[in-house]
Amino acid sequence: MTVANSVAGTVSSHYRTPDDRPVGAYFWRYDVKALPQFMSSWFTALVAARYAVGDAAVLCRGSGLLMKLSTESTQLGRSAVKHFAAAAIEREQSANVSKVLEHCAKGVMAVVAGLPDSFVSDLKSMRGNAHVKALRRLTWRLIRTPATGIPVASLSARTGWLKNLKANLDAWLTVVEEQTDFKREPTWLNRVTATDLPKIGPLIAVDIGQNDWSALKCGTVHSVKGDGISAVMYLADKADLKALVDGTTGEEGRIGYVAITRARDLLVVAVPEGAPADVVDRLMAHGFTESAPVKLAGAVLPNAL
Repeated sequence: MTVANSVAGTVSSHYRTPDDRPVGAYFWRYDVKALPQFMSSWFTALVAARYAVGDAAVLCRGSGLLMKLSTESTQLGRSAVKHFAAAAIEREQSANVSKVLEHCAKGVMAVVAGLPDSFVSDLKSMRGNAHVKALRRLTWRLIRTPATGIPVASLSARTGWLKNLKANLDAWLTVVEEQTDFKREPTWLNRVTATDLPKIGPLIAVDIGQNDWSALKCGTVHSVKGDGISAVMYLADKADLKALVDGTTGEEGRIGYVAITRARDLLVVAVPEGAPADVVDRLMAHGFTESAPVKLAGAVLPNAL
């Protein structure tokens, strides 16, 4: 309430008894290239602070950051690995079957020679000749059976996930050559490399107990207008942040005000790395306290996150 009053220049008072969980208004700094890890910290902090994930949200000003939030975790690896990694992450985070199939099909195109340019759409629409249809069935095996197909994303990216992927693809390509007219790309192994994969740790950070992000509401500010949500993260870019600290005289500032006032107990504004120091200072002047995502991810939280 103090923060909202400062931003809007109002003198409203709260009427509820303070929650016994960590409460207040904070800001975290984030790297736009590490959104999956950032989201992992938010999820973990919610659980550790005893907030129900289903009663929390991540809000964005518009669809641009929201789209990046949902796709950034798939931007791992290069060539065929990029697509198979995207399929693994999509399979285990959101279970969007159509997207999983699309990512996997693009990976298949990188390791199987002679496929038509329309292969991805052919698979999704069940078109093509007998050999394409046979390959479609084999592609589903890659998706549905991690032990012999695309490994689970919780494995160590390089020493576990990639190692298993290479072995599984080698065996899978042998079956493809036995059951269809298609052959493996002669240089397919060069397309299954460790480039751009995390050097240590799993393909994607998955905290204990965090295997399903679907309960965490992610949406635009407009989509929750009028709602009261226990814990809110406002994922801002530099323009959003400046509009917020400028107050409610402009339309963009009013949108920021709506975002921060959706939070009933816990509010975290996500500040992009490289945000101007004067803007961050103004954020603090409005009553926000800086906190570190890594610290928040711990099981023991102080009175203030």
